[in-house]
Amino acid sequence: MAGVKEELAKKAEQCKEEKSRNLNETEEQDDTGEAAGGCFPIRLLRAEEIECRISTINERGLSLLLFKDARADQRLLDEVFTPFGWKRTHQMIDGNLYCTVEIWDREKQQWIGKQDVGTASYSEK
Repeated sequence: MAGVKEELAKKAEQCKEEKSRNLNETEEQDDTGEAAGGCFPIRLLRAEEIECRISTINERGLSLLLFKDARADQRLLDEVFTPFGWKRTHQMIDGNLYCTVEIWDREKQQWIGKQDVGTASYSEK
């Protein structure tokens, strides 16, 4: 599995370099790391932040599950927005747990949020 993570890291680095070239061509960053126009560039996940588990093995090969957990998201949000520049809340609606993540918009002086709900995963008991 280490080889898979290394290959994913290599592809992620290639994507990061391409994104960086595109950013440099279109927008300049200020000294806070914030791009012109208020856009925060968020880095791609590193290989060590991606969990890898075998889902199934059969005569044709194997199937891998690649995923990240909420702690990886939290570390990334802390890096980009600082621990005080974002927040998350949870709300139970009709028996489903919704998560809302909000980012502080300095320009608008208000929280901007997105809400989503997941579904139960049965891939691992």
